[in-house]
Amino acid sequence: MSRRTLSRLFHGLRRADDERPDAELLDRFCRGRDPAAFEAIVRKHGPRVLSAARHVLGASPDAEDVFQAAFLALVREVDRIRRQPALGGWLYSVAHRLALRTRADAARRERIEGQWTGPAAAEPPDLAVREVADVLHEELNRLPDALRLPLLLCYFDGMTRDEAARELGVGVDVLRGRLERGRSRLHAKLLRRGVSLPTGLLAAAVGSTAVAVPESLVSAVVASAVATSDRAVHTLRLKAVSMILTKTRLAVAAVAAVCLVSAGVVVMAAWRPDMNPPVTANAPEPAPESAREAEPLAPVAADGPLAITGRVVDEAGAGAEGAEVRFISSEPSDPVVVTDRTGAFRLPLPPDRDSARWSMPTVVAATPDGRRLGLKHVDALKDARDVRVTLLPARASTVRVTNAAKQPVAGARVVLVSAGLGPLATATTIGDGSATVRYPAGTEGADVAFVFALKDGAGFDYVTTLKTKRGRDREPLPDEVALTLSGARTVRVKAVDGAGKPVAGVTILPWYIQLPGKTEHANIGGNGVVQSVTDAAGVATFDWIPVGDTDQGIPFMSYSPDYSYFELFSLKPGAAAADGTMRMIRKARLTGRVIGADGQPAVGIAIKASGAGAAFHNGHESTTTRPDGTYEMTVNGEEAYVVGVVNDTWAAACRPCVVARAGATVGGLDFRLAQGTILRGRMTVGDGKKPAAGEHLSLQELGGEFPEELRAPGDTKHHFLYLHRSAKTDADGNYRFCVGPGNYNLMQSHVVKTTKITVGREREVVTDLHLTRPNLARLAGTVVDAGGRPVAGAAVYSTDMGHTDRIPFEATTAADGSFSGERVAVPAAVYARSADKSQAGLVRITADQQKVTVRVGPLAAARGRLLDHEGKPVAGGRVKYGVHIPASEQPNAPYYVAYGGVAISDGDGWYTCTGMLVGEEYHLSHEETPDRGPWMGLTTLTPTKAETISVGDTKLAKPYRPPTPEEKVARFFAPRGDLAKRVASARTEADRYHQRVLLVAGDPREAPTRALVELIEKQRTVSAALGDFERVVVSVEDNTGIAAFRDGYDRDRKLARWPALIVLGDDGKVLAAKCPSLDDPKTAAADIQAFLAAHTRTRPDAKALLTAAQAQARAEGKRVFLKEGASWCGPCRLLSRFLEQHRAVLEPHFVFVDIDSGRYAHGREVMERYRGKEGGGIPWCAVLDADGKMLANWNGPDGNIGFPTEPRSAEHFLRVLADTAPKLAADEREKLGQALKKAP
Repeated sequence: MSRRTLSRLFHGLRRADDERPDAELLDRFCRGRDPAAFEAIVRKHGPRVLSAARHVLGASPDAEDVFQAAFLALVREVDRIRRQPALGGWLYSVAHRLALRTRADAARRERIEGQWTGPAAAEPPDLAVREVADVLHEELNRLPDALRLPLLLCYFDGMTRDEAARELGVGVDVLRGRLERGRSRLHAKLLRRGVSLPTGLLAAAVGSTAVAVPESLVSAVVASAVATSDRAVHTLRLKAVSMILTKTRLAVAAVAAVCLVSAGVVVMAAWRPDMNPPVTANAPEPAPESAREAEPLAPVAADGPLAITGRVVDEAGAGAEGAEVRFISSEPSDPVVVTDRTGAFRLPLPPDRDSARWSMPTVVAATPDGRRLGLKHVDALKDARDVRVTLLPARASTVRVTNAAKQPVAGARVVLVSAGLGPLATATTIGDGSATVRYPAGTEGADVAFVFALKDGAGFDYVTTLKTKRGRDREPLPDEVALTLSGARTVRVKAVDGAGKPVAGVTILPWYIQLPGKTEHANIGGNGVVQSVTDAAGVATFDWIPVGDTDQGIPFMSYSPDYSYFELFSLKPGAAAADGTMRMIRKARLTGRVIGADGQPAVGIAIKASGAGAAFHNGHESTTTRPDGTYEMTVNGEEAYVVGVVNDTWAAACRPCVVARAGATVGGLDFRLAQGTILRGRMTVGDGKKPAAGEHLSLQELGGEFPEELRAPGDTKHHFLYLHRSAKTDADGNYRFCVGPGNYNLMQSHVVKTTKITVGREREVVTDLHLTRPNLARLAGTVVDAGGRPVAGAAVYSTDMGHTDRIPFEATTAADGSFSGERVAVPAAVYARSADKSQAGLVRITADQQKVTVRVGPLAAARGRLLDHEGKPVAGGRVKYGVHIPASEQPNAPYYVAYGGVAISDGDGWYTCTGMLVGEEYHLSHEETPDRGPWMGLTTLTPTKAETISVGDTKLAKPYRPPTPEEKVARFFAPRGDLAKRVASARTEADRYHQRVLLVAGDPREAPTRALVELIEKQRTVSAALGDFERVVVSVEDNTGIAAFRDGYDRDRKLARWPALIVLGDDGKVLAAKCPSLDDPKTAAADIQAFLAAHTRTRPDAKALLTAAQAQARAEGKRVFLKEGASWCGPCRLLSRFLEQHRAVLEPHFVFVDIDSGRYAHGREVMERYRGKEGGGIPWCAVLDADGKMLANWNGPDGNIGFPTEPRSAEHFLRVLADTAPKLAADEREKLGQALKKAP
């Protein structure tokens, strides 16, 4: 999301004279599920929550799903959480923990991620964040209230000292002393924990270094939160599934056997009955039969059906006559053709070829006896001609299936699945429980991932070839495989439409199953044997679901040519027989026509559509144009799509924000082709700039925002839409895309990095990319004990300390203690633990390190007692402990809490932390809810030897009591001092960012006034319009204030009722007034928006402001002091006030210019010229000479110094002044430094 949008929205919600604490917002949400209140929370804390997720997962869809899951966790626990004193820290920790869990979950999908084309961020961040907020919140919560609350109010809520003092009921001098003591104690605590208090950290906590949150995430999580309680909880329970679905949508383009799985919509090429007929195990192989008469071939003519054409050849390249060619896992009704005497074939695509599952089909060829097989993954939109399939000797494995009593199971279905998730072969067991499966050996994409067996009433089992969890290496499938069906349970899933009526004919399928003890889950959804079709009652029955627990439960998906699912069903772990419901919605159709550059219909042009909707959908579909240039495709209903042309030569601008209503047809999506712009470049690696071959790249074409009309009543939801393309660098490191005019994000894989590109009508755009080192490297290591002896069977785990989109490796040591694994080339921590868990060790390695030795030794323990705030023992309390591992190479980055665990206190409050590494610092926190927090810091300790350490008593902070509804209303309208002074202050702030002052007067006892407040918070259009105003609130209950209001702004008593809106002009006099009618919220919102828009001050042009400042600086012999900020940013206000207070000292040397890059025309362009596109938080300043050359800036040793109140940041600020204002006397700089020490 752009900072322009962010600043507008924040401005409407966060004012210096209109602060709403978290507790008030949560209470409002609890009472009436107020979306505006929850949206305010999301906007306030979202940047740090998204930062926590992205530091673990990179700028990927998983990070966005973690973001949503963290806030949905808040919804689920809101009644309890609203009593907590530090909501921001709780949310940050939840997001951090969920992100770590997602990394672990994703290990089961590594075969998909290995072929990723890159992460798919909802929008690349405009601001980079490097925080240690988790540490900060832990230590803040350990401070006594007298020191903690001033810090929270001044630094986290952005209050001035006067406001905080009034809030706490103390004098300003008392507050100042508490702030100094609190800062000093906090600084000391962090230093004892090995963390220096970073420059500007407290300022960053209120947004000065916040990552911009895409609007789609804000609106998505608000929409889920305001749904019914059951729906919100249900959504939260499905978060893991949604994360996996989102990640899978990008893997599809690289994995041809998988068809499209995308954040809630699953469309698969493999959703068909089995490819092969039952094979009788151990039966004599039949003699070769003569080739059948070859099917007459026809050329792929413009007026003929779309087809895959090519040749089947043997290993010598000679044509293979009589080979059967089909699509993998095709239905009996789908075509099966036979090669002619030259091995040529023509395989028509099925009639529903417009579905994305046929965009990259897998073609399989076999000799009649099945002894030779060949596979080929085909991009049907680009490479459908001259496909070459090579027959290779087939390998056979015998699968033996038994029950729990070791008796053979006959009639079980056996399926062999490739690492690309496509079925390689199927068979049925005979009387002795055996079946033989044959598959092509040595064919690309034919590596075996797992083999599974199932039978109704008997159960399900599988064997995987993945050596270790989170690993990458696979073993060959053994010649003999044993599977055990240990019992079954029945699961029934009912499909219903929006009216609750059953939907017959829908294919329901379990997506994946993870059985205990397996190194990965079995992704089985693409196999016909696991699918069931709903009957007349809308019910699909599964009688083979395995008994016992399954990790994460079993998610069920659906496919129908007419329906897509709106709500999915997931079977909970440990459930017995279960019934579930999936709510379906009608699909829609998109149609259009493509005209070539010559004005004639363009045939065979690929059209793709990528969508976003209210559910976990995000449908992706594709098709090609007919001979008359027309096309059509079926898409999910109630989604918005971006539709575009994908071709190697021709291109056109995309069609953004196409709304596809359920059951509707959207026509007129036409394109006029032109010569495309070639977006190309070369990727190199290392100091020698060698070509980076085989690197995957992802290109996102930005396609607008989620449209207003798809929002539910009262919903502020909208998404950003993208059209995805992918490419792979060739042997010389070159990549190439053909695109039309638009804005694009070019993303690299593994190490997350995004490049923004704008394309016009250029013939080509060249963007070269360079990697400092290869993204992937292999690490070889050895685990030894204290005596240097190898440790066999030790478990080895790695934790990346850099931004990656790849799961760190796991391994198990061999007999000689050795291990190896592929990793992303970033710094990492490598942890090893002996098989009996009695010894462990930890080593940190560099990005370039290729070998490592991990020395393990005996472990320590810590024993302590957990007490509540009154000193009473806490029984059953959860004490989480672990080592903090930085999540990136950046200073003060977030961290993982690793290599520890959770200790449970007994009836007397005693707990014991075990398995602690000697020499490592451990952080102990109280975890209120398993894996969800909130986490309250208790203490830190560093074991020096393998013994039990006494921690002593660890005491919890006093629970927070949220204000009552009456208290919240009173706080909103509480008197805030002299009205004239407040208006004067507001005018100063408004002048700085070219706004106007808006007076809001009302009676909080009356319903219309309360309705206005709700409207301001709830309606996105109103809050956005408020971004151009500095708001001052006046309550009728404040006799002095309302009298001053009447005397100054309503002397003739024209305001007949409350509430009233008064816009002040640049001269401070009334420019316009309005008493809006609040009877109908929608009408009132439009009325208020129009009123505000009519009286908004003209936004300036940032280029013009800077040019004028440079001209003045040149004429007066000064330097330009460029400051980027925003009215909603607390630290920006503090810095502006500080500079204003000392203007007399600074003005002889500088011409000051303020830029709100989120609101001003060309604001972002101006700031990117000096900051780059990575951002880094606000406020940010730079000193320029009169020609615009940057002489110094706000980037200190630890990044952006923000409002420089901490010693290192103040030192950098004074250095900037010394370097750019040489005539500024040293004693004046010293006075400025002393003044900064007194600032909050």
